[in-house]
Amino acid sequence: MADAYPLQWPDGWPRAKRTRAAKFKTPTGKAATLLSAELGRLGASHVVVSTNVPLKADGTIRMDREPLDPGVAVYFNRDGQQMVLACDQYEDLRDNMMAVAKTIEAMRGIERWGAGELMDRAFSGFKALPAVASAGEDCWKVLNLPPMSDSRMVTLSHRDMLRKLHADGSPSEAFARVNVARDDALKALAAAATI
Repeated sequence: MADAYPLQWPDGWPRAKRTRAAKFKTPTGKAATLLSAELGRLGASHVVVSTNVPLKADGTIRMDREPLDPGVAVYFNRDGQQMVLACDQYEDLRDNMMAVAKTIEAMRGIERWGAGELMDRAFSGFKALPAVASAGEDCWKVLNLPPMSDSRMVTLSHRDMLRKLHADGSPSEAFARVNVARDDALKALAAAATI
């Protein structure tokens, strides 16, 4: 499970290129309360709301701070599966929290309207990816490079693979696998440079 602070953005989720103003106009405290209520109605357990806002001593989010990165990632368990919903589309943390709450509310509506299996299928797309998507894999094989290729080659191979995955419409797990391989390769090169 992720940490509440600092923000732990889910692997494989793209970040917004630009943020925009939202029309929610909901105070941060109310957005947090609504998010908590929607998670409760969903039957979520082991909830972690991850943001770039430091926590108070009691573990709740400080409402008097607005972080430079207003993104929010909500990790929780539902029916024995770890899930994550994240939003960074809006300029303010409260609006991103409200967007996640409203998304859960809308998805719960699917169940209320008699299509519960549809909701389960929709939520299956929000399963949290493992923190290390390529655990045990050789990063050089994943990147299709000779071992200890220079960082420029790692970056070029990474970009090329992401373009191909995007063109193929590959699942987010494939993107995460390539990203982790790139990170592992760059770490290996950095470690070798310090010896």
